[in-house]
Amino acid sequence: MKPKFKNSAKKAQSSANKANAGAMQALFNEGLACHQKGLLAPAKAIYEQVLESQPTHFDAMHLLGVIAAQTGHYLLAVALMDKAIALDAKSAMAHNSRGNVLKELKRLDEALASYERAIQLAAAYSEAYNNRGTVLQELGRLDEALASYERAIQLKTDYAEAYYNRGNALQALRRFDAALASHEQAIKLKAGYVEAYNNRGNALQALQRFDAALASFEQAIQLKADYPEAYHNRGNALQALQRFDAAVASYEQAIQLKTDYPEAYHNRGIALQALQRFDAAVASYELAIQLKPDYAEAYHNRGIALQALQRFDAAVASYELAIQLKTDYAEAYNNRGLALRGLRRLDAALASFEHAIKLNSGQDFLVGRWLHTKMGLCDWPEVADQVGKLMTAIAGNEKVATPWP
Repeated sequence: MKPKFKNSAKKAQSSANKANAGAMQALFNEGLACHQKGLLAPAKAIYEQVLESQPTHFDAMHLLGVIAAQTGHYLLAVALMDKAIALDAKSAMAHNSRGNVLKELKRLDEALASYERAIQLAAAYSEAYNNRGTVLQELGRLDEALASYERAIQLKTDYAEAYYNRGNALQALRRFDAALASHEQAIKLKAGYVEAYNNRGNALQALQRFDAALASFEQAIQLKADYPEAYHNRGNALQALQRFDAAVASYEQAIQLKTDYPEAYHNRGIALQALQRFDAAVASYELAIQLKPDYAEAYHNRGIALQALQRFDAAVASYELAIQLKTDYAEAYNNRGLALRGLRRLDAALASFEHAIKLNSGQDFLVGRWLHTKMGLCDWPEVADQVGKLMTAIAGNEKVATPWP
């Protein structure tokens, strides 16, 4: 017969293990409470303490990975998520969290696979469908992204973020009315949703409802006074309304908040150009180019400002840089032709206009410029036929020719 004290020892050990497990769970709950309050440092310390005693504590490992992600330590976060998944491979939440971290690292295909796995494990996981949509959208798979957002909304009809993201996908698909409706639904569900007000403004602007767009950007700014994108977009709406001084002021507020904002410098340049402040416009385009050296539109618009200043050689050089970056840039070929004509380099101007016509013959005044240049070169074979076509187009109120000098 085995001594009874051995059984008592086992029972005592079992009781001790249970007591320790209970103590660790209580400690974990304390860490979770800190985490939920945003107290990340004490939460992290408590999760680490739990794992020292119980290395297989899944929740502590998973949430330690979440804190690593929240503090920008994404590679560590992936490693911790992988450890958590090794402890519980069927946790949809852990796979979703892993996808979020991989998305931050721009490892988009891996992130997509993680979201797919989360959905396989939990078919009604609305957050995973929404997150999958954001990755599909970044991958340019817009129709699939839209379907993923739709599924998230079916599962959670009050899911403001999914309506917002659906609006962004619809906007990328140029379905602006539907995008507007989706952003408005997001705002109904989440009244202070500043990003939705901003992107609702973008949808309204695309629909050429400029006053309504301006009002939406203003609401975004009221909600978040340090929102550079809203100031920038407000500048775009003001410019569309031909309120150029106010547009310049709005772009400058955006730049104050975000000094490395090439689009704001570029669009400020356009507004300054509309005010005939050409030197200031050139300077603004230069700043945009410094921040974004592959900014074809900034090189092109700098060329237009330089041309207005009669600096034709510099304008030609700027257009050529735009064309190097964007070889199918019809407007740049057209405007390069004008600058070359200003330099009396008519053969080169003609070639530039002809290239522009091949790319987009419907540009305002392009055909007339081409024809006028041929006449300047005494290149007559096609002139009679083209003049007839030109006169017919003018009679139809088409913008095919400006008054010739």
